Parts: sequence; C-alpha cells; structure tokens
Amino acid sequence: MGAALILALTTFLVGNSIVKSNKENQQTSQGITNTISVMGEGKDYVSPDTLVISVSISELAATTKDAQTQANQKVAKVNDILSAAGIAQKDIQTTNVNVYPEYDRSNASGRKLL
Repeated sequence: MGAALILALTTFLVGNSIVKSNKENQQTSQGITNTISVMGEGKDYVSPDTLVISVSISELAATTKDAQTQANQKVAKVNDILSAAGIAQKDIQTTNVNVYPEYDRSNASGRKLL
C-alpha cells in the first residue's frame, strides 16, 4: 500500500513538472523556445558475408594412417562440393582434428583394441 502511494505521488509530481515545463515553452515571434526536436530514420540492407557450417567426419580403420586417408578422401569431396558452389578455398578451414584409439570394452579379460 505504501509503495502504491509513493508511486502515485511521484507520478503526480513528475507530471506536474512536465506541465509547468511545457507552459514555459510558449511560442514567441521567433518560434518555440527551450525546445530540441530531432527526427530521423535509418535503414541498412546488406547481404550476409559469413556462413559457418560444422561438418564432422569420423573413420574407423586398422591403423591411424588408414583412418586418416579415408577421412581425407571425404574432406576432399566436401571441398569439391563447396568449390563447385563458388566458395573460395581461402574461405574454407579446418578447425579441429582428433585421433582416438577405439576399444572393445565388452571383453572380460581387458580392453581390446579394435
């Protein structure tokens, strides 16, 4: 209840100040005094210049070299598709490469490398 009374009183005082301020802005022979008016509009239309596509390629092979060779062949196909779409090679980048061993954890005698 007290907060509502304070809000109402503040609104009344601020509103009263605005009315007094507007009365002081009487129009004179030179125009309205004590007034600043600003009008404007801005629009900007641009074509997007960046597209981020994340592609993950995963290969499982007997050796790391074999897996890397298979993955590189797929990366080359992706690069060919992007180049055919008009994307410059300088705009294509690899951000991360990981190599992990693969284990069969179902073997009771221990982990067996696949």
